[in-house]
Amino acid sequence: FAVPAPAPAPLAVRGEAAAPRGAALPAVVVGERSMLNTPFIPSGYMGDASALTLDPEWAASPHSGATCLRVSYGPPTGWAGVAWLAPADDWGDLPGGLALTGARQLTLWARSDTEGIEVRLGYGLLMRDVPFFDTSRAQQVVRLTTSWTRYRFDLEGKNLERIKSGFYFSLASPGPGGPHHLYLDDVRYE
Repeated sequence: FAVPAPAPAPLAVRGEAAAPRGAALPAVVVGERSMLNTPFIPSGYMGDASALTLDPEWAASPHSGATCLRVSYGPPTGWAGVAWLAPADDWGDLPGGLALTGARQLTLWARSDTEGIEVRLGYGLLMRDVPFFDTSRAQQVVRLTTSWTRYRFDLEGKNLERIKSGFYFSLASPGPGGPHHLYLDDVRYE
């Protein structure tokens, strides 16, 4: 899974990190234009990540465009997930992220091969116990269907000055019947 290099980190001015760069909206996290206008990189692997694979060029029945992201996870126990981080691989120790002020919603489309798979979706994993935390966060647990379904996070009134973990998902093991197949498309701040 190759991804482009992350955007340059903000400059330091007199020992303090410069503000996160502003984002042009819509800011696509996953989709056809993924990585073109946001620095969010799917680099924050969590849980049993060795059993998780991402295919960003899955062409069978995307929500829109030619491809979508297919996630496969299949050990008999445990859980796994991925966070899209800016900069890549950073869990809050480095400056970065995006100022998404003006975004009114985070929307995404998701489906699965199997009815009822439970998935946690969200943004803003980094809490105030790290130097460079997310200024807003939200999550929801959903049960996927085999049809593309739109999920939405309302961002009205949220402090979006610095979003370093722009999107994440996590899911539990399918058990002995595995693997799970989750599909994501058109994840974007608007």
